[in-house]
Amino acid sequence: YCDRPREELAAVPVVGGPKDPNVDRIIALAPDLVIMDMEENREADCRRLLDAGLRVLSVIPTTAEDVAPMLRGLAGILRSGARVRRRLDRLAARLAEVRNEKIDPLPVFCAIWRSPYLSCNGRTYISSLLEATGFRNVLADRPERYFPVDPAGLRLPPETRVLLPTEPYRFEEVPLAQVAGELGVPAERVFLVQGELLTWPGLMMEEALESLRLLRRHLAID
Repeated sequence: YCDRPREELAAVPVVGGPKDPNVDRIIALAPDLVIMDMEENREADCRRLLDAGLRVLSVIPTTAEDVAPMLRGLAGILRSGARVRRRLDRLAARLAEVRNEKIDPLPVFCAIWRSPYLSCNGRTYISSLLEATGFRNVLADRPERYFPVDPAGLRLPPETRVLLPTEPYRFEEVPLAQVAGELGVPAERVFLVQGELLTWPGLMMEEALESLRLLRRHLAID
């Protein structure tokens, strides 16, 4: 599933995706550590790995503030050096700086899937990151973390921008005007966003903080 860093990954065996891993193949490889995401990976697969005697680290970052501590824990297991710890300190400090900036939040609707449309509430990493960089998730108060959205019943404030990340759904393959028509919003209020910026809760957050802040400023111009 992961495709970075490309040069190093060229020699790494492929063992399936988040929902369909080849557990027997993973066990046969005898890894020192298996990292699992509680939102993406299945509990049954985790149990099989544990029963096979493998060491498993399960994570579920739900806020932007979860990322640096999560990576510090991983760095400790991997016995990473001071350079990594300094980078994580900078990441946490930069997040705090961005959160402290005085800016009026811009309302957004973030679609993470289509057919059916899905979005997320305020207890998700995506929503937390958007909030940190000057946006306001208009569906933050929904009870479910991820939920279907019926466009026919979607009532968005007129100033709302629609963000379409390029993963997990490939929104770049759908004309923006078509999505706008399906959601019942003006096409000029619909924008593509590099999916990794919103959905990769790791060191990608360094780039995400800067890129999303710039996007917030750009979207406020009109």
